[in-house]
Amino acid sequence: MMTTPRRANMKQTALLTLPALLLALLAPRPFLALTGDMDYGSPVDGIRVIEEKVSRVYRAVGASDRFKSIVYRDTGHVYTPEMRAEMLAWFERWLKPGHAK
Repeated sequence: MMTTPRRANMKQTALLTLPALLLALLAPRPFLALTGDMDYGSPVDGIRVIEEKVSRVYRAVGASDRFKSIVYRDTGHVYTPEMRAEMLAWFERWLKPGHAK
């Protein structure tokens, strides 16, 4: 069977939304994503689709503060001091013993 442009586009859309659907299953548990805009394993346009879809689910369950995604400019697949600081602050907020669930 020949793949039409419409069918190819549908397949691409499905592939971009599958990670969003899987991440949405985590709601309302806290989730932090730290991505570099030059990380070729995580294309920014796909990250933006995921952010939009997953944040919508978190808002729907009243947990918008528990989903955060940051895309760092001019950054590849690395772990930076800024990412570390963001991660530690997130852990302090959400994993600290006694934190209201």
